[in-house]
Amino acid sequence: GGITAISWNIAAINSNPFEYWLTHPDEDYAKLMASVEKFILEPAEQDVRVGDVFTDEMWSELKALMEKEGWPGVAETESMWKDDLSQRRIVSGFMKDKTIGDKRLASMPDRVTNAIGTMDGSVAYRPTVISNYAGEMRSLAAWWDAWCGFMFKTPLQVEVKGKVLSTAPCGLLGKIRHSKYPAISEAEEAISIPLQTLSMAVFDSILLHLVSLASPDGKWQALKQEIVNTLLLQKDARVVDVLERSYADADCVFLQEATARFADYAESRLADRYFLVRPAQMSANNQNSLLLLRNSLFDKNSVSELTSHAMSSLESQPVAAGDLLLIAVSASSTQGTPDTGAAGTIRGATAPRHFLIASFHGDTNGLATPAVLSAVDSVAKQQPLSTFLFGLDANTHSAGSKKQQGFAEFVKMFDEMGYSSCWGDDAGAGKLYTTFNARTFLQPQLQKAVRASEVHAGVSALVDKNPKDFILFRSTEFVSLHTTRDNTGGGSFVEDMVFPTVDFPSDHAVIKTQLVPCS
Repeated sequence: GGITAISWNIAAINSNPFEYWLTHPDEDYAKLMASVEKFILEPAEQDVRVGDVFTDEMWSELKALMEKEGWPGVAETESMWKDDLSQRRIVSGFMKDKTIGDKRLASMPDRVTNAIGTMDGSVAYRPTVISNYAGEMRSLAAWWDAWCGFMFKTPLQVEVKGKVLSTAPCGLLGKIRHSKYPAISEAEEAISIPLQTLSMAVFDSILLHLVSLASPDGKWQALKQEIVNTLLLQKDARVVDVLERSYADADCVFLQEATARFADYAESRLADRYFLVRPAQMSANNQNSLLLLRNSLFDKNSVSELTSHAMSSLESQPVAAGDLLLIAVSASSTQGTPDTGAAGTIRGATAPRHFLIASFHGDTNGLATPAVLSAVDSVAKQQPLSTFLFGLDANTHSAGSKKQQGFAEFVKMFDEMGYSSCWGDDAGAGKLYTTFNARTFLQPQLQKAVRASEVHAGVSALVDKNPKDFILFRSTEFVSLHTTRDNTGGGSFVEDMVFPTVDFPSDHAVIKTQLVPCS
């Protein structure tokens, strides 16, 4: 007897379909991204004035819209436009200007308006190359009309700090504070709403100009829409397809970074096989850790959430509601009966009767992971008779440092605490990466972009190719017989392939392990 468990962080593309390099079957995708990269790195004579792309006429229209909003600082912003911004070169003077990044003049308003969740459950997307906006953007003029209409003339019902507001997207912009971002001066802070609006308009226009040169036939829009369809609009269905097709034998499924919508969808579609457990307090960022437990093995009515017991000691850590789910659950009293099919995997005289099960998603650098394990361990120590299972995206890295949690250091820690992992005692397990992704040049943080030639070269620290995912258990309770990784959705793993792909909807591999009780 034993337990088959899988763990999968199902996050991937959120707002920008072009942000990360994808494995894509259409060679036009690689050509597009190579052209964009070359344009940014070697613009040559194509490095024209900003005013040649975002014209004075466009500025005049934007100025009128901002004045209508009654924003202070429009006159000062106009001076900066005429005397400075319009005269800059689009790549060397704007896209590559580190101070624009440090001041968050393009990235901050992009974050606020790229994808806006509304009260009716829909999402409104800013017309830009780097959002999931599906409208026509063949010409600069058509795009600009749509952009202005969206930012200033589209009332949306949104929730802000617990209050429902009816506002156009421009009303969601806030000042960029000098106290938080010292690169921006106090004078710039005072006019930061019109200044960031102009900066974002310029940024969006340059991106459109850039992809239009790289893909004059407009193929880039078809590529973008395909990525949006497969990795966003159809993502929930694709994730559940993978679970149904390749992991129907799983008894316990740990999921991380799942949306509330996904939880509802999976709960409904998989109800015949599993019951779903979600945190009582869901994530404000819609990134939740979930559990799917086989109906015939676990007693749904016995579930007791213990997340708050662990969270109480994590107040100083970068751990938010929804990141951790910790429950106690009993084995089903009917498990292993003939009508439960293959579900007799943990029956028998020595079968565990009570379980403590957790799912967790760590912060980007994994620095909170040890504290979370300690907190969960403290709860586990209070329930020594409960069988312990913990699936997590620990966000560990091949090489640890003060700024990021190392794989080897984390293994040493949980080993000393009496836990084992699905990776066993293999010293080479640190090479079994479960993420492989890198940013492209078609996103606002160019300092994080990786050249196509360096994605697979193993030379860039900006490539995320790390062993991040684990399934932990007490060394005295189980042994892992066999563990696999999957970055195809079909149960297999293709080495040196970046993911997600158009077929595999996550930037984390699925990990699966077969656990057998210690003899």
